[in-house]
Amino acid sequence: MDRLIDSIAVWGVCATLVVVQGTSELSVVGMLGALLALCASQAARRNALRTAAACILTIACALFTPMMPFLPVAACLDTFERAWPVRAAWVAALAVIAWRCGLVFAWPLLVLGCIAVLLSVRTIRSTAARSGMRISRDALREDMIGLAERTRAAERSCSQEAVNADADALSVDPLEGLTDRERSVAHLVSEGLDNREIAARLFLSEGTVRNNISAILQKKQLKNRTQLAVLCLSQ
Repeated sequence: MDRLIDSIAVWGVCATLVVVQGTSELSVVGMLGALLALCASQAARRNALRTAAACILTIACALFTPMMPFLPVAACLDTFERAWPVRAAWVAALAVIAWRCGLVFAWPLLVLGCIAVLLSVRTIRSTAARSGMRISRDALREDMIGLAERTRAAERSCSQEAVNADADALSVDPLEGLTDRERSVAHLVSEGLDNREIAARLFLSEGTVRNNISAILQKKQLKNRTQLAVLCLSQ
């Protein structure tokens, strides 16, 4: 859009000067030809077509008298191209005009051409600056999205580790380290049986049951049978 505005502005200045100096059929042809080349350059989607439109306008300004006043428009379009030979083409066309029509006719075109080039350079720099800002903004957005994804992944990992830790804690056998007989005694204690009933159930003597209970309490660092029953029920 900035290219179009600059080109139309330069074309408007050239057309105004042509009208002030006196209109004729040839002047109208020059206006329409320059405007057509300008529109073709802006409408072209490929760089090659835009370059071709700028070069054709530059050549027309050098060779055809009605097109000469619109050389600054060609200078504007040439400057927008990346190839330096194309950018400098309007200078060669100006030299041809000076040779054909003299310096008196050529120097106003030189002044307007330089102004057109400055406008184009300003537009190119501003466009590059906006493009750089857009690229930086997109890169920053991508970094933020990546950081958010890494944060969510870390949170999921922490949550999974916490779940695994809870599962490991739940999977620990509270009677780990006890013998099979001691486990049997502990389970019967949790059922509320006394030593005599446990001895009868397991075909042991009461002394053996008391010794097993004492060993269990010592291994699990418990104080009484109630804590042992609670420990068994926590399985």
